[in-house]
Amino acid sequence: MLASASIGNLLAAQAPFAQGVFLVLALLMLACILAKFIAFPKVAFLGLNDRTTIATFGAFFMGVMVLSTYARSLSVQFGFVVWAIGIIGHGCLIVWFIIRALRTQGLLDIHPGHFVLLIGPIIACMTGTTYPVHAFLNVLLWVIIGITPLLLIAVGVRSVCNPIKNEAMFPLYCIYTAPPSICLNSYMVFEAHPNELFVTCVYGIACVLYIFACGNAIRCLKLRFYPSYAAMTFPFVISATASTTASFLLPNYSVIGTIASVQTVIALIMVVYVSIRYAQFIIAGYTGETRS
Repeated sequence: MLASASIGNLLAAQAPFAQGVFLVLALLMLACILAKFIAFPKVAFLGLNDRTTIATFGAFFMGVMVLSTYARSLSVQFGFVVWAIGIIGHGCLIVWFIIRALRTQGLLDIHPGHFVLLIGPIIACMTGTTYPVHAFLNVLLWVIIGITPLLLIAVGVRSVCNPIKNEAMFPLYCIYTAPPSICLNSYMVFEAHPNELFVTCVYGIACVLYIFACGNAIRCLKLRFYPSYAAMTFPFVISATASTTASFLLPNYSVIGTIASVQTVIALIMVVYVSIRYAQFIIAGYTGETRS
């Protein structure tokens, strides 16, 4: 849902029709998620007792914030309400995660999936610039930019010392490319006069982690399908978005425009491919077929 809504915005200028298609897809996914909580509340909320599920569910509220940009075209007030639901919901999820982590003494037991939860709120700075909450967004932006390097180091050390062994969670490694890209894009969108040196340095880091994520995605695509395939969508979309924004800010580096185009194609392919695999997965679940 998050990736579909985000790539719709990314493609808006070049392909308005594609934006509409991905908006419909995102809304369909939103409806399915809400339907699950309405029809099977015990099962749905029980899943939020798992720390990994709590972390990755942050993508739901990030997706709501992205969808608020579409809602804003209908009404600024409606857009703000949707955006506020997203940021408040994400904040509540972080509090719930900390409570669960403290109960299990696992506050430091984090993996790439936790980037979604702990860094994800910065997307509010990309989607809420038109609302009268500038001071709040300014604090949010710099707090998350400040903790991002620490989280990258902490998760990196944890991944080296205690790597993920369950192949169903391998796609989560693709999320490594998201933190610098989402921080960079949020900074460039929110700041009226972004510092070019800062942008160049962070963009360099983002490119290195993007290459790592691509290598991991190639490995994961050889595995059977898992719902964690979703981790191979938004990280590539936000990387393409950051490159696109940087290409306008750093016009002297023409190569960035080429990189943005290539990343956009890759992101589009990943979102479409994973969406198709999800559809096959759901259909197989109803028909009782064995997935592969």
